[in-house]
Amino acid sequence: MTTRLEVEKAVLLEDQLQLIITKGENVSAVKDGERMLVDADNVAFIYLLETDHTYIYISIGQTIWLDLKEAMGRELPVNLLVGEMEAISLTHIYQELQYLIENIKGNSNYRDELVLSVEQIF
Repeated sequence: MTTRLEVEKAVLLEDQLQLIITKGENVSAVKDGERMLVDADNVAFIYLLETDHTYIYISIGQTIWLDLKEAMGRELPVNLLVGEMEAISLTHIYQELQYLIENIKGNSNYRDELVLSVEQIF
């Protein structure tokens, strides 16, 4: 079964961007899935984490995008904090995000709201 967790806030520090999830189940034995998807219905990017048996979808909604753009411009590492577990470094987030942004801009295959939001922020 796939678990979906919503990033609730971003904290932009001098040396990193922290994506914070406080609500939801604790996850353990996870590793960076090194891939991103798009959730056009909810206007969000989805970063994948993996366990031995399933994926965990980390939903990064519009409210986080400005901080993500700023961190990407400064090439800051992005760390995910879920509850009390140790931070997970999202090592492929910028590479994946840049690919998705370029694919979404002006692309009528995505919902208009997503295309417009991506074009306005990125």
